[in-house]
Amino acid sequence: MKFYYIFCCLFYFFSVAAQNPTQSDSLLAGVHFEHTCYDVTHYDLSVKLDIENRTISGNNIISYSVTANNNRIQLDLSHHLEIDSILFEGKQCKFTRLFDSFFIHLPRETTIGEHLNVTVFYHGDMLVAKNPPWDGGFIFSKDSSGKPFIGIACQEIGASTWWPTKELLSDKCDSADMYFEIPANLKAISNGQFIQREEKGATAIYHWKVSYPINNYNISVTIGDFVHFTDAYRFKKTAYPLDYYVLPENLVKAKKQFKQVKPLLKAYEQLFGPYPFARDGYKLVEAPYAGMEHQSAVAYGNKYENGYLGRYFSAVSKKFDFIIIHESGHEYWGNNVCMSDRSDMWIHEGFDTYSELLYIEKIFGKKYCDDYVAYWRASAKNSEAIVNERYSNEIPTSDIYYKGALLLHTIRYLVNDDKLFLGCLKAIQTEFSLKTVDTPTLIQFMNNYLKKDYTAIFNQYLYNASPPILNFTLTPSKTGKGYDFTYKWDGVEDDFILPITAIFNKKKVRVEVTSKLQTLYIPLKSITHYDFDLTDGYFIVKYE
Repeated sequence: MKFYYIFCCLFYFFSVAAQNPTQSDSLLAGVHFEHTCYDVTHYDLSVKLDIENRTISGNNIISYSVTANNNRIQLDLSHHLEIDSILFEGKQCKFTRLFDSFFIHLPRETTIGEHLNVTVFYHGDMLVAKNPPWDGGFIFSKDSSGKPFIGIACQEIGASTWWPTKELLSDKCDSADMYFEIPANLKAISNGQFIQREEKGATAIYHWKVSYPINNYNISVTIGDFVHFTDAYRFKKTAYPLDYYVLPENLVKAKKQFKQVKPLLKAYEQLFGPYPFARDGYKLVEAPYAGMEHQSAVAYGNKYENGYLGRYFSAVSKKFDFIIIHESGHEYWGNNVCMSDRSDMWIHEGFDTYSELLYIEKIFGKKYCDDYVAYWRASAKNSEAIVNERYSNEIPTSDIYYKGALLLHTIRYLVNDDKLFLGCLKAIQTEFSLKTVDTPTLIQFMNNYLKKDYTAIFNQYLYNASPPILNFTLTPSKTGKGYDFTYKWDGVEDDFILPITAIFNKKKVRVEVTSKLQTLYIPLKSITHYDFDLTDGYFIVKYE
């Protein structure tokens, strides 16, 4: 058995090193036996954060159910952190580390259906973020009085950069308890429900409890000398607490800025259904970085201003706080309905970005929407496909935001029935509530709900770098009167169909464009101006 394990490690080493320059990615994201032979049910995480020395120590009790007989499982912890010991059924376990993962040699064969746990003790340096929240880690700052103000963001680099966990997005834990030991003059704010604060001399331990399934990267803590104020959300049969944690110097600004929360939550409830985490409540927690969608504890760092860090995407952006709107939307798209692999991340960001537009429609009116969509068009890079290689752990292109939203805008245009389209979004929230979903499954669900096959549309925007390109010519007709408008889509599948509206001298002509060349006679003596309605879905015009 020992020889077999060494062989597996060598196999992983050479296959990973040969295929992936980051070396650990196929271990972290891959669906191999040691990663899938068990299902995590609960994390019981206890950490001590030494802020002065920037070190972390503690343990995590990982409870799980066995899904395939095994005597070895894989967990993940960044190589910069040390594993002190591992316990299983009161016995110390041997383990082998490989890149940012480790394999636990269990002292016995475990069988399907058993409910077990392992405890991992560890310590090390707190990884400092380079460009939070994207290039994440711990963010160290100070408030106006000089007290520490610290956050953690790890969506892209993974929760295993600061605690032992299972880095497989398809396996959410069902619930979690978190204990944070910090200096007694500070507060530790985390996800879920606050249970208690326990004094321990110069330190204090804060206990928080999450009662819903949660992505491990969403488990977070923000540390500071916070002041706390509360409110409550009530709409129809829905009610839950609203908690706000801010630095003292920002209390007045926060009470004003956070008035946007209740209208937002009402709009999203009408659009997508009840807030998914009512038992755990809703929190905004001031953070020393722009923001992050930490489940039931949204990190907020937008300086209590509308727009995004002083910038505006369009005129309507001046009317709302982008971080409150966007990150709270992730409670539905990302935290409730969750990608099953990093290649599915457009499900988080594309749907959430589109939620911004739906919020604008509902609160401010449709007259502001075209400008907002125009910003998406201008921002789409179209340099690579939105959905990349599955299980590669590769960070997808930023087009998961804007181009993902433009895809949904195009589907909505094709459906041409807002009741049906918006009903589909709400149905997704119900069907995949507190679950993970992959791209093909979601596409099939939407096709079924909308009662039409939009696979060619999804494929074009998700699996191709370029959107459809309108190739056309406008020439005097061979008859000597009028013009011949010849058109087709370039770079699309054979069955791709997207109607557009062409405009000739202010006269609108609707045509169904396919991959096949077509010609339409335009009975005008002269054409002084022509254009295309760019609100008809997302496409690029190839002007000759």
